[in-house]
Amino acid sequence: MNYISNQVDSVTYDMAMQEIEEMERVATELKKEGIVACFHNHHVEFTKCYKGVPFYYLMLANTENLKMELDCGWATYAGVDPVQLMKNLGERLCAVHIKDFTDGVHKASYSGADPVDMPCFTTPGTGYLNLKGCLQTAIDLGIDYAIVEQDYMNNLDQLSSAQAAVYNLRETGLVE
Repeated sequence: MNYISNQVDSVTYDMAMQEIEEMERVATELKKEGIVACFHNHHVEFTKCYKGVPFYYLMLANTENLKMELDCGWATYAGVDPVQLMKNLGERLCAVHIKDFTDGVHKASYSGADPVDMPCFTTPGTGYLNLKGCLQTAIDLGIDYAIVEQDYMNNLDQLSSAQAAVYNLRETGLVE
């Protein structure tokens, strides 16, 4: 959702549906030009519900041309199995984000907003993400891109974390 996470509670069902309609309108127009529009999730799209349905599933049910760039780490953090979700998305899945987290909380602030609790991100392959399962499912679905991302450093600096991520992805035997 385009709303800062500490403002999500004020988003009404009608506002959420308007956003979904706008995303589908844009995706439809872009498709005419040969461009694929993809939505990248965070945890809130799975945890914020409207009429008992998480925003993510409302979005899927009310769009046809919008594809999904699944952030496997955020899905895991929200309690959703990213492997099963990827299988369910099928052809709607255009790419996967490989992000991992471990125990702990990180305080973060966006655009001057009040700090919010964020997961304690860690190098992919060292936390709770089912790294091998996500990569294998992406391969099985013919996904061309798995984007490694870490929002905040944990114990390693940026270069060390990137190097460790490459080694951990290779250690699965699924990445060269």
